[in-house]
Amino acid sequence: TLDADVAAAGALVAEANTRPRVLFILQPPEAPTLVAGGDTAAGSMIDLAGGENIYPGFGSYIPMTPEGIVEIAPDIILTTDASLERFGGREAFLAAPGVAQTPAAQAGRIVSMEDLYLLGFGPRTGKAVADLARLLHPELAP
Repeated sequence: TLDADVAAAGALVAEANTRPRVLFILQPPEAPTLVAGGDTAAGSMIDLAGGENIYPGFGSYIPMTPEGIVEIAPDIILTTDASLERFGGREAFLAAPGVAQTPAAQAGRIVSMEDLYLLGFGPRTGKAVADLARLLHPELAP
């Protein structure tokens, strides 16, 4: 089932006609805001779903300043549901320094998914890739 779901997600992603620049933001408890490099679960999910990870050259999750977030100008910001909660909800996240000034926030292109579903790479991986692909590529939505 997992193999079939991953194959179906790959076929769905192949239908996408866009490759949005995606910034993944993680807000751990009592820690600075982090962004995902290429060698992370978030970076892998972005790639599998047909997005372009903005920081592929970084090997891990790294702290990022509001100025760095503004400068990179993502098309879409991806985060986890728990990170959104730690920011104080979607509206607080959209208004956060750095985030608010991005094209993604100004267009309302903030994508959030349940933490383990997005980053867990378990038996639901194929379904998570397909769901993320639909969120990153509006043309794939059913």
